[in-house]
Amino acid sequence: MGTAFFMFESLKNYQVSLEKVYLKPASSLILAFFNKLINKIFGLKYNLSHSIYASFFHRKQLGKILDKCDYDLIIAPAMSNVVSRLQKDVPVIYISDVTVKLMYNYYEWFSGFTFFSYAESNAIEKKALQRADRVIFSSDWAAKSAINDYHTDPEKISIIPFGANMQPGEVLPKGSVINREKGRKCNLLFIGMEWERKGGNIVLEAMEYFRSAGFTCELTILGCDPEEAKGKHDIRIIPYIDKKTDEGKAQWNKLMLAQHFLILPTRAECFGVVFCEASAYGIPSMATDTGGIPNAVINGQNGYRFPLEARGDEYAKMVMEIYSDYEKKYLPLSRSSRKTFDELLNWDHWAKKTNEVIEKLLDY
Repeated sequence: MGTAFFMFESLKNYQVSLEKVYLKPASSLILAFFNKLINKIFGLKYNLSHSIYASFFHRKQLGKILDKCDYDLIIAPAMSNVVSRLQKDVPVIYISDVTVKLMYNYYEWFSGFTFFSYAESNAIEKKALQRADRVIFSSDWAAKSAINDYHTDPEKISIIPFGANMQPGEVLPKGSVINREKGRKCNLLFIGMEWERKGGNIVLEAMEYFRSAGFTCELTILGCDPEEAKGKHDIRIIPYIDKKTDEGKAQWNKLMLAQHFLILPTRAECFGVVFCEASAYGIPSMATDTGGIPNAVINGQNGYRFPLEARGDEYAKMVMEIYSDYEKKYLPLSRSSRKTFDELLNWDHWAKKTNEVIEKLLDY
């Protein structure tokens, strides 16, 4: 269950009558062949998802749907290629956590485009931001790019952070997560499928520093199986937990309730829902000051952010400082982490603020 699912479910609680519309992905044998050819010759890529072809392809599909139904509003999460060519006179709220300008060369997979493809992607992003009646971003980082790079009217932009991808019934009571005992060791958690992008090597540096300082801790790596982390007595690896099953949910809760810190020195992140999930369990996050993370990890409130160039020893020193003064530093930070989730980093808060945008736009 992804972000769009939780947006949809949370808005239903505010008496918003919603209908999901599924659009077929744009595909073209000619463009696929063209992409393969230029990649082979020049080592470059063509971004089909942000292309004029995809934009017209989706406009045609959505146009047929809108001809049959009379909608008051279109909510389009991460669908700039759809919004950019929308011709129907229907108000649109475009939702995203990033812009093309920010994404390019920030994520490895979103890089290496031909000049034409990059220009085309930016043009579509600009048209989408112009066409949308309101724009909701999850971070100041993305909102500033929309204003500065695409000259979007600041008056139509709202910044509303995403929430933890947890159903209301899955959120444990506050009292059960904020009073965890110190124990004989500090438990650290790394979550991520992309070991390198998430800064796994920096986490291993932190573990080396802990060992040299005589600080007793254990690192749990969840979501990947890095070769360089194997065989360490103080590191355990859990490649995958299926949270869709009862067994997986129980395993997840047991794991999260045992952790003291989430340590994630990610190299690139548009927002980071995982920080919201950690906060739900009263787990402070040690993260990088990059991308949209400042809206998910607030210094001194639900964790701390470090400069992109910070190495493992800097993360380790902060963890040791906080954990060593458990009563005065760790427990208050754990409690304020859960408070940050309750007040800000949950989907009900997102839906409440988004519903206010909807009401204002439709003049309810």
